[in-house]
Amino acid sequence: MKKSDKIFLIPIILFSLNLIYRLIDTSKIIKYFPLDYTNDLASYVAQLSFLDAYGLFANVPNWYNGFILFQASAPGWALFTLPILNLTNNIMLSTYLSIILLYILGFISIYLIGKHIRISKIKTTALYLFIFANPMAIGGFLKQGRLPELTAFVVFTYIFYLALYYKDNPIDWKILFLAPLYTFLIISHQPETVLGSTFLLGLILTKNFKENIKIISTLVLGIILSSFWLIPFLQAYTQLNLIDQEFGLWLLDFNSFLISNLILTGLTISLLTLFYFYKKEKKDFLFFLPTLTLAFLVLTRIITFIPIYKEIYPDPWTNFLILFTSFFLVSLNYNKISNKIKTSLLIILALATVAAISYNMLLTPFFQDYTQTEYDILAVMPDIEEKFLILGSQSIETSYPQAYYSYAALINKNTASGWSDWSKDKNYIDLITNIGFTEDCEKLEEGLNELNVLEIIALNEDCTYLTQTCNFQEKTISGQACLLSIN
Repeated sequence: MKKSDKIFLIPIILFSLNLIYRLIDTSKIIKYFPLDYTNDLASYVAQLSFLDAYGLFANVPNWYNGFILFQASAPGWALFTLPILNLTNNIMLSTYLSIILLYILGFISIYLIGKHIRISKIKTTALYLFIFANPMAIGGFLKQGRLPELTAFVVFTYIFYLALYYKDNPIDWKILFLAPLYTFLIISHQPETVLGSTFLLGLILTKNFKENIKIISTLVLGIILSSFWLIPFLQAYTQLNLIDQEFGLWLLDFNSFLISNLILTGLTISLLTLFYFYKKEKKDFLFFLPTLTLAFLVLTRIITFIPIYKEIYPDPWTNFLILFTSFFLVSLNYNKISNKIKTSLLIILALATVAAISYNMLLTPFFQDYTQTEYDILAVMPDIEEKFLILGSQSIETSYPQAYYSYAALINKNTASGWSDWSKDKNYIDLITNIGFTEDCEKLEEGLNELNVLEIIALNEDCTYLTQTCNFQEKTISGQACLLSIN
């Protein structure tokens, strides 16, 4: 075994164990619907159920007094998982199986990359784990359940492989594979589409005019194939609550997003440094130039002033930069590096791996078991007959109201609220945001009537107050939770 391979053994062992442990922990979703706060998964599961029940672009009655499904969000993961759901008829099992399948597909793409650049199996394994089992990926993909993001990222790794292949080979008919990949990238997640499209500019820079015509034609074909979703999305972009979110401004927030910003800063510096030691033929420089430019703009935070890019939140940037940083790391010619530097690199990687695993163990939550509160709220939900909301004078400490709205969709209940605020116009979202628990019974009832809400779920003393003071009628009670009917 080469010494350069030995450098990666400790990261491989520790990242593998952490990934396996987290996949086992995530499997709890098969039995328990995720209700905790560190959780986007519930929303995507609900959208998958809507796709199965109503179809693409249907008017879904379960949320927001009706909204158009996937008008304002990408359907890629749901379309990918729907055949699995049709086979299993179990939505949570299908969701977990889709995660496993995406991780397998990710491994295949990294294997192809490793084979193309002729690195050892150990380095290929390390590359896969660095990309898909780093602490940010574990937190985002597995714990938070950002499955559209994972889907798009896996698709991008295949696009990366194709681009690498054609960097070193003439464009031939197999470039047509880029069209469906680009289509699926577009309909999977917007940030990865923007970053992936920017990366592909590098391939164009390395080719002559005739080859670029083939590449651009293939990309145009991909856009045309995605137009069934892309055109309605672009139309909705100006109508709904989507414009000028400016999530990229989080890159300037070193209070709320300190760790994310520190990681991004470290990644950009590492990427630029590793490329300095990477083979620097003119073709390689041109190929990676758009990516290196993005890294520099993120490092300096100039990116937060550039339209479109300023809408991208930190996580896609992190995944994107980790991919290229890891690629340069395993691609270095270690024969030209001194033993002293190799030893130093081994120590740095070992320490970084321990820090990464510690970050996951201490700061990335595991699946949260239900408390009695969750059991009580779930117990009253089957008796819901009208549109409902969850209201209270205090927030639920152990679970997230929007997650219950997603669960309600699985049992075909309707709420005036939902999860994806950008699925409805701003005026409606303001109505939902402004309504809250108040001791003014008349004002509360007026707001609920405006939203067509006839039932509410409350907890503890709020149940007593609403029945005795506001004269709401008790329908069902289970422990701390009650389901009330509005007069």
